Amino acid sequence: MTSARGFTLVELVVMLVILGVLAVIAIPKFGGVASFNTMGFADRVQAGLRYAQKQAIAKRRNVCVAFTSTKLTFTYAATAGTGVACSAALTGPAGQSAFTIAPESGSTVTLSPVPAGLAFDALGRPIASATGVALTSAVTITIVGDSTRTLTVEPDTGHVHA
Repeated sequence: MTSARGFTLVELVVMLVILGVLAVIAIPKFGGVASFNTMGFADRVQAGLRYAQKQAIAKRRNVCVAFTSTKLTFTYAATAGTGVACSAALTGPAGQSAFTIAPESGSTVTLSPVPAGLAFDALGRPIASATGVALTSAVTITIVGDSTRTLTVEPDTGHVHA
């Protein structure tokens, strides 16, 4: 006599339960990238602001951040001193000559509302880029996509956090 090979009823039920759990929990996360675009853009903005602050300290110059609804542009003051306007393009961490941060192409991620210009002075403190006056309250940057992420730049220290 030969024995028949196959799955037992218990094995089939266990496989159906595992597939059901995957269908409910894991598979919807693979459906879209919108949440990853929002999270990724927020992380890049946070890292860019921290980089700008560190560059201001390292260069002993003002580093400015200009915002549009879909882009951040980083510049720095070519000469030292307070109240000096930013005019030179800041080199990015990967060597890009004009450091900018934008969402992925085709993404619907925006900054809303668009924040006023922000700058960091030679000590790394956040200042208003238009006036050069030290900020007395935190700056909030809201990133809107399929969800909303909020970044905060603290006044005296310039610490950037989500």
